[in-house]
Amino acid sequence: MKKTKKELSALYRKIMKIARREKAVSKGATFDLMYVNQSIADKQYVFLRKADDELLLVAVNFDGAEANISVAIPRHAFEYMGIPEREVTATDLLTKEQLKTVLIADASVRMTIPAYSGRIYKIKC
Repeated sequence: MKKTKKELSALYRKIMKIARREKAVSKGATFDLMYVNQSIADKQYVFLRKADDELLLVAVNFDGAEANISVAIPRHAFEYMGIPEREVTATDLLTKEQLKTVLIADASVRMTIPAYSGRIYKIKC
């Protein structure tokens, strides 16, 4: 089902509020994850943002169908951004849904992304 203009407008407003509120968006370091996630490059995009002890794992789905993906996070990202390897509970800033996962270098984080939408998972490091 396609999103209506009203639904997209509401989503964009949420994203803009998050961008204004989250330091990781306005001042954080960025790490593009696409070079290790080329299998999803046609329809999804993933990256990290980090400021202080807050990490954002951002995943966007440009497809009209829900996407079940595994996002690889390379060791270099952990080293560059100072991410500790451990079990975490990530909160999606768009939906408030929680995802329990383990952040381990060179491993993957599994997630489901709705059609024409995204996930902005916030993780305390």
